[in-house]
Amino acid sequence: MAPAEPDDTISPSHAAATPAEEVGTLDLLDKAAELNLAGLSLMREAATAGEAGRGFAPPVAEVISAAAQTENAAGEMSRARAAAGTFWFNHPSRR
Repeated sequence: MAPAEPDDTISPSHAAATPAEEVGTLDLLDKAAELNLAGLSLMREAATAGEAGRGFAPPVAEVISAAAQTENAAGEMSRARAAAGTFWFNHPSRR
């Protein structure tokens, strides 16, 4: 009987990113874009309102900040998944 060949595949549970995880990252990026667009829209409305729109400045800054944080979180998730996949693929036990 011939010895078993080593398995060079990565099981789905240890893959760098499954399609569902990639969709999750894309969803976060979509939400970041929506938040950014909402912030820009609020900024435009505040500018149109003139003096009466000055009260919009703090909420607009918060919305734009939330958009940036969401985009950063999506990037961190993607990098963490890639690093975990690379670690698993190059782990000595897989050689």
